Amino acid sequence: MDRKRDEEALNEQLAFETLMADVSAMFINLPANQVDGQIKEAQKRICEAVDLDRSSLAQVQGDVFTVTHSWARGGFEPAPPVTQQDLPWYARMLLGGQRVTFARIDDLPEEAAKDKESFRRYGPKSNVTFPLSAGGRVMGALAFGVLREERTWPPRLLDRLGLMAQVFANALARARADESLHTARNKSGPPAL
Repeated sequence: MDRKRDEEALNEQLAFETLMADVSAMFINLPANQVDGQIKEAQKRICEAVDLDRSSLAQVQGDVFTVTHSWARGGFEPAPPVTQQDLPWYARMLLGGQRVTFARIDDLPEEAAKDKESFRRYGPKSNVTFPLSAGGRVMGALAFGVLREERTWPPRLLDRLGLMAQVFANALARARADESLHTARNKSGPPAL
């Protein structure tokens, strides 16, 4: 019995490792205008592979997190728009570069009382959110959640999801850089002959 369970766990691990390699390879040399679509596809594939209900990617614009990419399992709504006023502790942790993980909403610290209320209204029973950073600054956050039930987050899964968050951060940073370069070229006009 233990051998069969070990074999199943190994097969799951191999399948997820393969998915991670596929997702990572998908972003290599991907044109900037295709990054958004591929992030949403990757969110879907990751959630389906590890039985999660929702994934949301929010980007920081000024001091505000704005959800720009979201996927939800059938029967569930994508992440609703929330403000830093709804989740002040959560936003502070992410902007400080810290991952936020909870298996149960009540696992959040006392100073996250307002955040707990918001999470109860908006959905996830269990959640992990990674800050997305590039060039030494937080540019957004990537969340994975379970809406059906509470769930623990094994360290190995957190490590893998964290790697995917970094892949997304790098892809978004590259797309932003490409967009800035394109904008700068258009402003400077045609090259002098």
